[in-house]
Amino acid sequence: MEVASIPLTRGLPPPSHKPSKKEAKLLQQKLEKLARINIHLHALFSAVECGHLEKARTILESTDADINSVNSDLLSPLDIAVLSNNRPMAKMLVSFGGREGSQFSSSEKMGSHLRQLLCEAEMRLQELGGLLEEPCGAALNTRASFSSMLSAGSTSSVTGCAGGDTEKQAVAWGRKAKTLKRLVLGFTQARPPDVPSMVALDITAKNAITVRLAEPTSQESPITTKFLVQWSTRPDFSIISGTEELTDMSNLRCQVELTQGRRYYFRASCGNLKGYGMYRASTPASVTPSTWREIEQKDPRYGESNNQLDQLIEEVRQLRPGSEMLESAGPSQRRAQRKKTTIKQLFTAASKFQKNLKRGIYLACILYHEDKVLVTNEDFLPVIEIDESFPSCINNDLYWLMRVASTWDDTKCLKTVMEEHTSSTIHFRTKLLLAALQMQSSLCLQDLGQLYYRPVRDSQGTVVVSTINYVKSPKSVSVLNSRWLPMNKVFKKAVLSDDSSIGDVLMASIQDQINYHQVSGLKLGRGLYLAYLKMQSSVDMIQLVVSTKTPNMLPHCKVRDNPHVSAEEWEYLKQQHLPDVVDNASELQRNFLELMTSAAKRLFNYMDIPSDEANTHRLYDTEVIELTGEISFIAICPSAEFSCAVPGQREILLQRGDLISLPIQVFEMIHLNTYQSNIVQKYCKLSCLLELDSATASHLHREAFSNTEVAVARERLARLQDLQNKLESIWKSVRWLADVITFARDRTVGSIVMRHILEKEIGVSTSPKRDLLQIPPPKVIKTTPGRGSWPGPGGTTQNVSASLVSEHSKSEQHLNINGSSSHYLSARSDPECRKNSESFTSASDYLSQLTPSRSEDVLFSVPSCSNVPNSRPRNVAVSSMSVTTSPLLSVKPMYGGSMVSVNTINTTDSLHSLSSDSDQQPLSSSTPQKKKPRPRMVPSKSMANVKQNFLEPTSSDQNVMFLTVDHAFPGLSNLDSNLSKSLTNIGSTLSDMDRLDPYLPELDSPNCPVVFPEIFNLPSDDPEPYAKDNYDILQIYAAYETGLVIGTSLKVYVTPRTTAREVVNVVVRQLNMAVILKGKKGPIYNRDMLKNFCLVAIIGARERCLRDDFKPLLLQNPWKLGRLYVRRKHDVLAALDHSSKLDRIESNRIDRI
Repeated sequence: MEVASIPLTRGLPPPSHKPSKKEAKLLQQKLEKLARINIHLHALFSAVECGHLEKARTILESTDADINSVNSDLLSPLDIAVLSNNRPMAKMLVSFGGREGSQFSSSEKMGSHLRQLLCEAEMRLQELGGLLEEPCGAALNTRASFSSMLSAGSTSSVTGCAGGDTEKQAVAWGRKAKTLKRLVLGFTQARPPDVPSMVALDITAKNAITVRLAEPTSQESPITTKFLVQWSTRPDFSIISGTEELTDMSNLRCQVELTQGRRYYFRASCGNLKGYGMYRASTPASVTPSTWREIEQKDPRYGESNNQLDQLIEEVRQLRPGSEMLESAGPSQRRAQRKKTTIKQLFTAASKFQKNLKRGIYLACILYHEDKVLVTNEDFLPVIEIDESFPSCINNDLYWLMRVASTWDDTKCLKTVMEEHTSSTIHFRTKLLLAALQMQSSLCLQDLGQLYYRPVRDSQGTVVVSTINYVKSPKSVSVLNSRWLPMNKVFKKAVLSDDSSIGDVLMASIQDQINYHQVSGLKLGRGLYLAYLKMQSSVDMIQLVVSTKTPNMLPHCKVRDNPHVSAEEWEYLKQQHLPDVVDNASELQRNFLELMTSAAKRLFNYMDIPSDEANTHRLYDTEVIELTGEISFIAICPSAEFSCAVPGQREILLQRGDLISLPIQVFEMIHLNTYQSNIVQKYCKLSCLLELDSATASHLHREAFSNTEVAVARERLARLQDLQNKLESIWKSVRWLADVITFARDRTVGSIVMRHILEKEIGVSTSPKRDLLQIPPPKVIKTTPGRGSWPGPGGTTQNVSASLVSEHSKSEQHLNINGSSSHYLSARSDPECRKNSESFTSASDYLSQLTPSRSEDVLFSVPSCSNVPNSRPRNVAVSSMSVTTSPLLSVKPMYGGSMVSVNTINTTDSLHSLSSDSDQQPLSSSTPQKKKPRPRMVPSKSMANVKQNFLEPTSSDQNVMFLTVDHAFPGLSNLDSNLSKSLTNIGSTLSDMDRLDPYLPELDSPNCPVVFPEIFNLPSDDPEPYAKDNYDILQIYAAYETGLVIGTSLKVYVTPRTTAREVVNVVVRQLNMAVILKGKKGPIYNRDMLKNFCLVAIIGARERCLRDDFKPLLLQNPWKLGRLYVRRKHDVLAALDHSSKLDRIESNRIDRI
């Protein structure tokens, strides 16, 4: 197939124009470039057609070929990959931005176009005398596999052609005909993809919705190349309000602008060249674009602040014309002050830096680049003396210097203005600026960096103020009398003792100061957070407790990735403290409250706050603090009595090493420098100038003598005070922290107590991002039958609703089975034998109301061996059983999913129990054709008692197998697995499958496994195969297509004589059984296919395939520390991929904890 020809003369001068030498050279270069592009496109299309994945990837990575170009057949590379059903190739092309060719308005036109091209190619081939290897219509009438088609594409297409132009053309047309035939066949067999696995909605603005999509998870689904999103104001979509097609598969998000305050319904479908498939409704089903500001009536904090500061700067500029500080010089105009290196500078720089620090105050500068620190030739930090004496309290002066540090470029101009004043306060600040100017001059560096929040002191009264900065290029710093020293050498020299000097203390603090500088400028990731406010007061300041890892933000915990809070969510959150409110919350509101509750519990756990104290905390419900358009948070503060720790009060929270206390002014400066740097720089510049001008105007007003001088001075002073008031008003609107502190210390303001949120009874989240099983409180009672545990045969009509406890089997309580009721349902299906029993009456009365039990208990029938019939009927009787006092299942926090419990006694025909937490339809029993003797009933044990000999080992029941289907992927635990058949139909299916497929073991044969809820016991020749210390339990994962939820695993009892082949056979057969019992469509692997599976051990990124005769218990380190998988022999990467997914899930769980 040829690439569409690109006219090489496009964009070139007309032929009549005689180009100059320069134009001719450019023309030649352009032609060469176009020729190279054509070559690359030819190679790309050839690689895609032949299925050479790595070759196509290399071409796209190393050349500038347009991945969305079309060839002469009007097909793009992605079109060819989809028509060839080459999923890996399609995924790779999509990752590079590949899209459909979009040259045809419908799939029918594409199909007719491909057939027309095939007919033309065959006609040309016949004209040239070439012969196809098989008839033209043969490939179109067969259902050949795509793998065979791909392999056939590389073989010769024409026979009897060699040499000559005609023969070469015949060979080329033959190959093209065969390729087109393959594409036509692929188009004929193609179908639209399945429904998307996720259609999630996020309200991201007051008038915008973001739709998050995910491709179908099934490997059997056709390739997806696009999505179609539709929205409507009606739930039945009778009127479509809008649609959007998403063709960029690298970013499966689309943002939709909608009308604020109107409810919309969304749905989406996957599509490819054959069109779009079925639609999937969104989660939540409907949303209303809104914002929390509609309820609070508050304007954005940072919305107009920048513009207001710009206007204020213009007013100050008019008041003091010619001020260099107010000139808005961009970064490109500010050049680093590089001075000429002279002999004079060598001596002056050496005289300024000091090492032996006496009593006084000094300025130190820590400059680091990668793993090196700038030190003087004496291996000491650059330190310059500020003054020998200083005020007793310098906090305000340091806060002022911190404002100056945000605009180091204006230091010289500010010093010139300050020298005009004689005030003692301004005099000390002038000394600070002078030392900063000397440091800038000595290092030939304008930006000295960020001020450290805490000066270094010693017992002699010496104070060192430090600045820290990262230098991108070491050449920008003067190295006269200084050098770059590796950090490890600097830290090695910093060893403190009791009599350490201020110099030693300063050198020892370098690492802490560098760490502080690195983390204080980091921004949070996109999302909504929950933050914790805790204050600590001292004699002269109030401090905030922050984390050492994020000192520019309060201690926090992430709620979700979407930072926007809608009016619907905010209103529901503020209603939690209201008593006796009917909870008619929407799905969106319940999800939001659940996320808030979970985040609050994690935050209190991190802050080591007991539950009784956490209940008294309050939620700052006045606003959602929006730092940027991507980051917002909601604050939590203690009760007013404990919001601020006073001196002498000992709190564990203030003694932790991972928490520090920062002064409020320091926190605000580093916080706003991180998230609103433009506002901080403008404010600092204006505040410094207006303070000086106001002091000057006050001094002139006092010295004014004549009426004219007094009037002028008064007018200027009033003007400056008005500008200062405007600046403080803008700054107050920016300072959210002041409002939160006022709220925290106010004892009269009403707010939401966290007890109302922490004790909120929340069910399982329906959010697509949270599929974990939640453990509900035991007091939640279902009033209607639902997906809870069965009340058991002892229930009556009066206590049915009371016994249907919601989600019993998810709790972590363990009931005493010895003191429980002994009412069991008989496993016999003969109604005549138990029609008078209490169990029979209870089961028949309430069978329509009960759902399958989620607990792990199953009753086992242990009939006598003498009662076993030699022949078994084909109708299998099914009876569902449970016990009211069954031991409850303890659910692991990261693993949700269903458990299949099957009990098939090898000497009876009854399928005694099938329970699944995914099954929502009540189960009905069937009547057998032949009566059986009443079996003896034995209650099952919980997992804690699974090793006890609760079944007496006899010759007929030694080979006991236990099954647990464990779903390690929480994102797939909510898949619909409703049984579409009654148990009678399931029994018939088992009978039919047993008759047709020889892989099913005989239900009454000695080798038939008895499946209990937990673990498999494999057959063994040992006299006591499962005696204590003579067996082990292995967890085997399935790394092949089982038809069940991805991540299925089984626990198996094995002995030292158990082989890998026995393990494989049992795993595959029992998963086959689980597929049938769950009503899945398959796949089912028969006995002949068992040889295609193998057992492998995975440790990290390494795999070891075990021989069939290998004993798994003989595995040595490190292999026995890894995981065991059953996979197809030809699918060599399946187990490694599965293991990496599990590792990622576990790491995410640890991060969340």
